[in-house]
Amino acid sequence: MNILDVCRLAPVIPVVTLEDAGQAPELARTLVAAGLKALEITLRTPAALPALEAVAKAVPEAVVGAGTLLTAQDVQSAKDAGARFGVSPGATDRLLEAAADAGLPLLPGVATPSEAMRAAERGLEILKFFPAEQSGGRYSSSSRPNRAAARPHCAPGRAPCPACGSARPAALRPRPRPRTSRCPM
Repeated sequence: MNILDVCRLAPVIPVVTLEDAGQAPELARTLVAAGLKALEITLRTPAALPALEAVAKAVPEAVVGAGTLLTAQDVQSAKDAGARFGVSPGATDRLLEAAADAGLPLLPGVATPSEAMRAAERGLEILKFFPAEQSGGRYSSSSRPNRAAARPHCAPGRAPCPACGSARPAALRPRPRPRTSRCPM
């Protein structure tokens, strides 16, 4: 399984942060029953790795991944706990090498065209636009809907991934015209 296979499993990839690993299997069963087979458990709490392991063992139909992978040790710990994919806020050389060595498909975050180009040079075709909102990727319902802009893209010619969760970078997105009015004075 590669990261494109993971992204094709559902229209979104839920991002889960748990304080209690005991809740993980039931939550995973609920998500799978709702049609969301892939889920990301973030490594932000002490319960994360035990939760990931619990889901991997108790809910084999779930494709569980580990998020917020920052180091080579995070990659190895996630793989050992049963992660089938990883998500990272960035794409350092060490992290990419660790994921490749572990055989763990990785969805790295990028925020700039240069980061996307560098990832593409490393052979990565699926990227997460992150941090989307802080990078101008927030989709506002007050702006005119634009189907092309609402699809997540990190770089032209790259496939969209449901984990991106946002529109393509603001620089590539059509902007609504500002509304102006004359001052009555």
